[in-house]
Amino acid sequence: MTNLKQEEKVWWQLRDLYERYGYKNHRMSKFEEYLFYAKNIKFLESDQIITFTDFDGKLMALKPDVALSIIKNTKATRAAPEKLFYNEKVYRVSKQAGQFREISQIGLEYIGEVTRYATAEVIKLALKSLEVIQEDYILNISHMGYMKAFFDHIEADYLLRQNLLSCLSRKNRSELDKVLGGTALAEESVAHFKEFIGLSGKLTDCVYKVKALAVNKAMQEAAAELESICYTLGAQSERIILDFSLVNETGYYNGVLFHGFIKNVPRAVLKGGRYDNLLAKMDKEELQAIGFAVYFDGLDRYLKVPYEYMIDTVVLYDEDSDPALLNETIEHLAESGQKVRAERYFPVDYKYKEIIKIEKNTVTEVNCID
Repeated sequence: MTNLKQEEKVWWQLRDLYERYGYKNHRMSKFEEYLFYAKNIKFLESDQIITFTDFDGKLMALKPDVALSIIKNTKATRAAPEKLFYNEKVYRVSKQAGQFREISQIGLEYIGEVTRYATAEVIKLALKSLEVIQEDYILNISHMGYMKAFFDHIEADYLLRQNLLSCLSRKNRSELDKVLGGTALAEESVAHFKEFIGLSGKLTDCVYKVKALAVNKAMQEAAAELESICYTLGAQSERIILDFSLVNETGYYNGVLFHGFIKNVPRAVLKGGRYDNLLAKMDKEELQAIGFAVYFDGLDRYLKVPYEYMIDTVVLYDEDSDPALLNETIEHLAESGQKVRAERYFPVDYKYKEIIKIEKNTVTEVNCID
């Protein structure tokens, strides 16, 4: 894979990784009917969608999301789960650029009955995916079920829940204090909420505190799921950081929620979690699902390996050059992994590292350019 671009190398390494754990490559169309996305607009990051009219007059949309299309067409059952991965492009407004972009996305989905082991396996593959990209990485994790169960415990209405989640996602502590101060919540409940959302650090170090702060059965079950991840993954879970500021902004996720980060990239390059809510909305309540995606719009600068030369070796020839020798020379250089071009004249529009000149039936000159 020496001549592949870095992004392509990552794709082939991830493909090999996912196939080794029994996941199958899944391909899909670049577009769906616009009505399909309009019905599920709350699960999209943006309501801005690129549309066009098909030849039969039907309004179509370029795909802004992959999981929606996979769920629509899944044949999974609880007894026969689907384990899929994909390499697709989505078309959405970039938060950084403020305009539509084509974004390369590699992802993995587990659809069926999501056991505790299945959850741990998907998180393990998220960790391994980050490691393929860079050895210096972390995976931040939260649990929407844990927070929802606490909101149910304090009987928070919809508006209060949304305000609290908004403050958490923006890590705005002063605004959070104002929101909590403007409620009729008991001081004990406010202090309890602040205590568990303030937990931060390695999941292995925090999970016992998360268990201790659980005040109802649903919170206990969510805490037990986080503990199970640590137990199942062992030393691998040392890379997982508990972070309750990760919240569900689209209604997509309902259980574990995780974001992956690598060094020198300021935003998450991997996002995923449990998304049973989406399945229920699409009349597949009997199914459960968990997955993640690696977003290359956050990786393009990191994966772009700088190079000084467009071509390693230029082979100059003229009408008297032996064509068999020319061909043999080109083949030898190409087979050795070099980028090589045969030219009649000295190149002026690109940089090269070395020149070989063939005159008649001999290589007469080797000129190294530094």
